[in-house]
Amino acid sequence: MKIDPVPPSPPANDFRSDRYWDARDLEQEMRRVFEICHGCRMCVNYCGSFPDMFARVDRDIEHNGATGAEALTAPDLKSVTDLCWQCKLCYIKCPYTADESHAWLVDVPRLLTRHKAQEARRNGVSLQDQVLG
Repeated sequence: MKIDPVPPSPPANDFRSDRYWDARDLEQEMRRVFEICHGCRMCVNYCGSFPDMFARVDRDIEHNGATGAEALTAPDLKSVTDLCWQCKLCYIKCPYTADESHAWLVDVPRLLTRHKAQEARRNGVSLQDQVLG
């Protein structure tokens, strides 16, 4: 099943909203954005997140009968998030952002920050992240 690239509502970027903390909403948004990124691949050399993301989606297409990012698992999403440097270069160069007035509203840095925030709320912050953060 192909994922619609247009979000049904604007992405939840406000940490004060209940939707921001909704794990299911986040998972759906990550799959939507990752499918868009997988089709574009412009950011392949920006950080480790993108080659990792593309390899995982390609794996599912080749071996699991997926048509896009719909088969990604929680460990897949975490792996991509963990490789993000938060340099925001992908956002600056992305043609699918709100700043470019595009309907797809892609914002990978905010999306991965949201994933990290939910992980921290569920599992706490690791000593490594405390020291490096």
